[in-house]
Amino acid sequence: MKLSTLSRSFLLTIGLLLIVVVSFGANRFSITNGNWNATSTWSATSGGASGASVPVAGDIVTIEGGHNVTVTADATCASITFSQTSATSLFINAGITLNVSGTITLARSTTNSNNTLAVGAGFLNAASIIFTNGSSNSSQRHELTISTGIVTVSGDVTQYGSSGSAKITFNGSGILRLWGAFLTSTTCTFTAGTGTVEYNGGVQTVGNFTYNNLTLSGTDIKTISGVTVNGTLSMEGTASATAAPSYGPAATLQYNTTSALSAGVEWISTFTTSNGVIIKNTGVISLNSDKVLNGTLTISNGSSLALYASLSVSGNITNSGSLDSGSGNLKIGSSISGAGTFTAGTGSVEYYGSAQTVGNYIYNNLIISGGAGKTMSNGTAIIGNFLIKGAGTKAILSNGTNISTGSLTFDITNKTYGTWGSYF
Repeated sequence: MKLSTLSRSFLLTIGLLLIVVVSFGANRFSITNGNWNATSTWSATSGGASGASVPVAGDIVTIEGGHNVTVTADATCASITFSQTSATSLFINAGITLNVSGTITLARSTTNSNNTLAVGAGFLNAASIIFTNGSSNSSQRHELTISTGIVTVSGDVTQYGSSGSAKITFNGSGILRLWGAFLTSTTCTFTAGTGTVEYNGGVQTVGNFTYNNLTLSGTDIKTISGVTVNGTLSMEGTASATAAPSYGPAATLQYNTTSALSAGVEWISTFTTSNGVIIKNTGVISLNSDKVLNGTLTISNGSSLALYASLSVSGNITNSGSLDSGSGNLKIGSSISGAGTFTAGTGSVEYYGSAQTVGNYIYNNLIISGGAGKTMSNGTAIIGNFLIKGAGTKAILSNGTNISTGSLTFDITNKTYGTWGSYF
């Protein structure tokens, strides 16, 4: 049977209409306190009868005033809007995931309570979050809380219509991952807790807050101004920073990337924190300017640090990966240990602390100083010169210990030949 042009056009029109109808989600309004996955919680109209189907992908959800809704099973929708008329809340149970393909609009309540999006130990994925005005009462807040859960926002987190009313609070060690823009201290009250905020998009501006852990990942430049890190600043991906944050007294700088990176401005000239620097993952980290590290240096298994400048470390060095002194000079104020490899390069290694054990490595040039005894490890080899520097400094060799060196200098007295063993 042949269809006329008119018939075909009619059928095509009907088909397009069906597609359009299907593509628009339904409206769902909470009408009582309850679970997300219960039909008794939802109506198809504001204030209407209960019994509407549970929100699904594409649906437009409104949490009406005074209702507390709990997500007890994995759920999906297109958007969520919090009512302005009275305090509302949305809770995500532990281990449960809520996916929102569009925007979460977290309005400020007109009553004496906060509108709250409580992620807890659950998982929230959203395209964007916007904190909007809804109250003239400046004491009211609209709040996102995170315990040990993870919030991932693929777009922006913004605040509109009021100044400083937004609130984000970590109650545990959760994670907030940001792909786009974020708030500032003038638009948000931020409580870091023991949580982590990760900027993992492209070019981003880091909110001028005090963070527990701050991760700069993804790609491109992250602009930093007025930022403090009390926990760990982790440099990941190929991200770089325009400036160093202020570091708390127990802060850690960590490089955790599979890409080769040169240490940037985040590694400040004199790093005074007690926890020092950690090198993780497989990307080789290069140090190209002189640094003083008052804390510890940890090079994890499979990771590498290459020195093309001087590095002085007063804390312990733990090398489970690869330490290449390159053309730089390494000064060790405490100990060096670990099963990792050490490559001498063309520079010098100096043990400048008090009583120390000289690691059993092959050195280019070796210096011992500090006016104390240094216990030499059997098999230590110096390609170039071995300098014993300063009054009271001595090399201690136990019976049977042998070391070799190209030349030996006692401050200014040079001995240019031989292999020494036993005692001297």
